Amino acid sequence: MPGDVDVAVPKRRKSVSAKGKRRSHDALTPINLTICPMCKQSVPTHRVHAECLAEHMKSGAPGRMPF
Repeated sequence: MPGDVDVAVPKRRKSVSAKGKRRSHDALTPINLTICPMCKQSVPTHRVHAECLAEHMKSGAPGRMPF
């Protein structure tokens, strides 16, 4: 027939242990939060707020952020 489409179908049933091994890497991990020393808000690690960065740039302090 012109509208027939062959679809892949597994030959064998996936066992419970095989499904578990495949899904072992699917777990989500929570985002690690730290306290920003400038504004005292919780932020993701290794990230800088736009407000804190703007304040640092405005102060004219050369170099890295103070944390």
